[in-house]
Parts: sequence; structure tokens; C-alpha cells
Amino acid sequence: MIITFCFSQFTQKSLPLQPWLTIHRIALEFIANGDAVHVITDLSNASEIDGLKVHFVKSLRGTDSRELINLLQQIQPDAVVVSVTPLSLITTKWYKILKGYRSYAYISYPFYTAGEIKKAFKYLNFKERISYGRHVLIPGKIWAKSMINYFNGVICQSKKTGSNINKHTKSQIDIYLIPPGIDHGIWNIRTENFKNSKESVFLYVGKASKIRGFDLMLDAFKLIDDKQICLRILARGADEKKIREIQNKVQICNLQNRVVVKGGWMEIDEFKKELQAATAVILPFVLVPSELPVSVMEVVACGTPVVVSDIDGLAEAAGTAGIVVPQCDVHALSCAVKTLHTDKKLVNTLKRACHTEKRKMLSWNITYKLWQKILSN
Repeated sequence: MIITFCFSQFTQKSLPLQPWLTIHRIALEFIANGDAVHVITDLSNASEIDGLKVHFVKSLRGTDSRELINLLQQIQPDAVVVSVTPLSLITTKWYKILKGYRSYAYISYPFYTAGEIKKAFKYLNFKERISYGRHVLIPGKIWAKSMINYFNGVICQSKKTGSNINKHTKSQIDIYLIPPGIDHGIWNIRTENFKNSKESVFLYVGKASKIRGFDLMLDAFKLIDDKQICLRILARGADEKKIREIQNKVQICNLQNRVVVKGGWMEIDEFKKELQAATAVILPFVLVPSELPVSVMEVVACGTPVVVSDIDGLAEAAGTAGIVVPQCDVHALSCAVKTLHTDKKLVNTLKRACHTEKRKMLSWNITYKLWQKILSN
């Protein structure tokens, strides 16, 4: 079988991140099973990445329709998977050629409501406001019609997105829910007993950006007076300049005595120890740049509870092993932190729930089999 993924910004550097992570891992499984995989992307890079044949075009938008059509005609794929947005569905003319292929729309980014964008607006930079806002301005009836006309089905990762797509298309297109996989052998729960401590250490992991809820989290900690509630900021990969910027923000919030910032490179074992030692990991995304972050699953798989916002697939990824707070609600976030500090019984209950949630998580091989079943039909 020959499979082609049409996916923006697919480069070697983006592969550890969602949504490129899922496409990369699924593609590797297809290749290992004897299939040929092509990727058409809009960033110039190597012509082959881990066995994937990569083709570069100037744009995946409608401005380069002829170039994309020629590529598809040369490759002659048995199945085509295209990352779509509301805007691309109504402006991209080359999608019409997909009627001649077994094609699937891949929802790699959530289809937000106007209300969700409004709540997040003040935490978004100018580029993010334009990027997310213009999708909301596209009437659902228009993009849903294009989705039904051009694609054989829709693949998404969260129930929330699947329900949203089903609502707008009025069940006129098949929707396949396939969550991302996880490396069970890497992300493991530590076996020793957890010791109750008077001090609670909360962990923030990832880029210290507003859209990931970093500023919102600092605002929540400003509402907490208890000196035994501490915060570790794990800004993996951050250089000295970025670390200083984070420290300055912490100091402005007068939190420097309770907050530790750690950046630079970190080996996976050291990273896991950080996760396993935390009372809980805080991931209060304002909006989720990818539909269902694997980072939440990895934390739970390490046996650590999470505090997440009620946006996109976050609540699904956390399951019973986390506390879900309303989107962009500083007060609710601070209350969740204080509750986890005072209620050790709740923390232990959530830690036990991590075992249950991990058993539900799919391996990448199982995720591949679900993809393979769809693309081969």
C-alpha cells in the first residue's frame, strides 16, 4: 500500500511534538510492515526522514494547487491523509482531486468555538489571535459541506472533537476516533510507596508560553499564601536567556521564594524522576495547539496526577487521574492546587487512578493497527 500524508511544517525538528509525533510514529509502523509512505509538506528539509519520502511544496493552501496535484498523480497513493482546518476546507481548491482517491481528513488541531476563543483571547499573541480567530469566523455549514464532499472519512483523537465534527456534518461522514499511542516501556509508574509530606511540590512542564497557560498558572499561585506549596518549572530545552525571562516573570509575581526554574537538556530518566516526585503536574492550557497532547498521557503513565483545563481532549487524557478546571479560570486553578495540598487522601486516590488510566492507553502498535484498518478499506 502507498500512503501519502499532506501535512504542514513536517520536519525532523517537529517530530517529538504533536501532531507530527502521531504521523511519524504511525508512518514508521506502516514502513515496518512493508508499505510505502510519502509526506507532502511546506517546509524544505531532507528528502527522506526515517524511511518516509518527503516532498516539498511552497504551500499546502490553494495557491499551489497544480504542484500538489502533479505530486499526487506521480505518487499514485492508495490512501491520502490531509490535515485540515475550517479555513483550508473552504479555500483549498486542490482538495477536489481527492475525490479520485481514498482520502481522509485528519483533525490535528481542534475546531474551537467562538466562546473558547473569547476566553483565551487575552492570553494569545497577535499571530495566535489571527490563526485561531479566523477559523472561528468560518461558518460550520460551509466547511462541513466541503469535508463531506472531498473526504471518505474523518480521523480525530478526542471524543470532544469527534462530537463537534459529527454535529456540524449531521452524521453524513464517517468519523474515526483514534487516540495517540504511548511507549509503555518508557513511561512507567515507580514502585516504591509515596510518602506524605507537609510540603507539596507542583510541576509545570513545557514551554513557558501564555497559550499553554503559564501566565495563568503564575496568576493562580499569586492567590496562594501557603509557603509549603511550591512550584517547579521544568522548561526543557530553554537556554539561559529564556530561563532569565522566566525568572523575571516569577520575580514580578513575588513568587521567587517558592518557585524553582530548571531548563536546558534533560535525559529521559531524569525527566521521569521529576514527574514521579511531583504532587501533581499542572498543564492549564488556554488553548491546545494540538488536539490531544501526549504530554498529559505521559505524566499519568508515570503515576502522577494532573491538573488540566477543560479544553479539547485534555479531560479525556487525564481521565480519573486528574482534576479538570474551567478554561482560563485563575481562581479555580488556585483552588485545585490548594485542595491537592490539603487533601492527601485525594492525591493518593488520583495516584491509584493513574494505574487504571495507563492500562487504557494504547501502544503505538495498536494505534497503527487502527489506522491500518481504516486506510486499507
